[in-house]
Amino acid sequence: HHNYSVGRDGGAGIWGGEVRLVDSTVSANVAERDSDAGGVYAARSLSVVNSTISGNAVTGRGAGGGIRTARGAPVLLSHATVVRNPAPIASNLDAGGPLDSARA
Repeated sequence: HHNYSVGRDGGAGIWGGEVRLVDSTVSANVAERDSDAGGVYAARSLSVVNSTISGNAVTGRGAGGGIRTARGAPVLLSHATVVRNPAPIASNLDAGGPLDSARA
């Protein structure tokens, strides 16, 4: 919450294992330059349940203002809100793998 990164990921960058956000808020994070995500980057699978990802941003030439996952990494959104996450490429969500949303 309220992070600023000149390098990679603004909020959280998880490079190994499966990521599960439950009852969480990721907001007001900024990633600059060639970044992977303003809010959350996951190299493997990412589940967002009963959570909000908003108000994050990527500046420069990055992608995934709110969420970005690596190629082939699935994303599950369940009762999740992902809004107001600007980026030059794929503002709110840049899913590298299949997207499954249940009342997202």
